[in-house]
Amino acid sequence: MKNSTLRLAIPAGIVAAIAAVVFVNLSNQPPSVATKAEVTVPPTVAQAVAVNPAPPVAVMHITRLQESPPRPEPVPPRGVAKVTLGEREITPVNRVAHFERIKIAPAQAVPIEVAWPEDRTSTEVLAHAIDGGTIDRATNSRLIALTPGEPVRFTFTSGHGAGLYQVLLRRGTQEEVLEFWVPTTHPENDPPALN
Repeated sequence: MKNSTLRLAIPAGIVAAIAAVVFVNLSNQPPSVATKAEVTVPPTVAQAVAVNPAPPVAVMHITRLQESPPRPEPVPPRGVAKVTLGEREITPVNRVAHFERIKIAPAQAVPIEVAWPEDRTSTEVLAHAIDGGTIDRATNSRLIALTPGEPVRFTFTSGHGAGLYQVLLRRGTQEEVLEFWVPTTHPENDPPALN
């Protein structure tokens, strides 16, 4: 919305009524819209009447200022994961709530450590195997206590079938997903994955 000015020539007797209406209408604007009104009256009513026998005139300027942009939502702290594959540790990059995909074997148990160093408010994390597999070789989900500054640790075991396995990590309303890929019999068709 651009700044716009409206100039009106208004008889002085009506200025008070219009000012009251403008005040009421402007007070109903949402807080993100700034508006100001200025009323200019000739120096003296006597001078205005002497020059022009018509009723005195006031000039009213109403200016609507540009809306302020919405404030961006705070970015929730991102998790940092460490996945252990045999003797190697892989740290997949967290790209907008999805970690890089990691290649694993069918039914492979994968120790995982995830930390949220900047999160000082969450008290628990739900780890949920949403495409099959188990968490800590028991069920498909586990609620884990989260201590500020400390990582959560669990083991994900994939299923026997090829394809995508995801582990959803939920802290309150914030969700992040660890992705694992069990190769197919046609590796040339498999998506890229860390290994």
